[in-house]
Amino acid sequence: MPWLLVGVAVLLAALLFARWLVNANPARLSRLLVGSAIVGAVGLALLVVLRAPGLVITAAPFLAMLVLWWLRRRRRGTRLGGGWSTPGAGGPADESVAESAWLRMTLDHGSGRIDGTVLQGPSAGRRLDDLPDDDLRVLRRACGGDPDSARLLESYLDRRWGADWRAREAASGAEDPYGEPLRPAADA
Repeated sequence: MPWLLVGVAVLLAALLFARWLVNANPARLSRLLVGSAIVGAVGLALLVVLRAPGLVITAAPFLAMLVLWWLRRRRRGTRLGGGWSTPGAGGPADESVAESAWLRMTLDHGSGRIDGTVLQGPSAGRRLDDLPDDDLRVLRRACGGDPDSARLLESYLDRRWGADWRAREAASGAEDPYGEPLRPAADA
């Protein structure tokens, strides 16, 4: 009978722990796991030092090399396993920058997010994400004389307004930057 009660108590504790784990804040859970790992490592180190001091003397050169390697990596600001990063992990290697006379665009390869800064004209210095739709239409007409700028802006508009924005603009009677009526992309 006592083993049955112990089993039920362990099962209830496991269920409560699983419920807590599912509902836990990921940042808090991460801190808890890191803290637990540090406490466990310190406990293991104390156990080794107290039970086998000779092992510590033998392992000291290897531990010193490991600590020096870790400090160098930390000083350079690189993550552990830096050569084994996953696509979209963030950082300068995951971004491309393209610049034209009117725009400086940035593409984040991981998320596919495109953003840009206007380099000249009435909106100079502003980010494309901050411009209202009407200002983007004016900018599109203004940079129409520069095909590179027009292509960069159109790729941004494809992401922001959707792939069928040309058809919607054509239906509204808008003109493209070259002064011709817009045609849907399928007709072009």
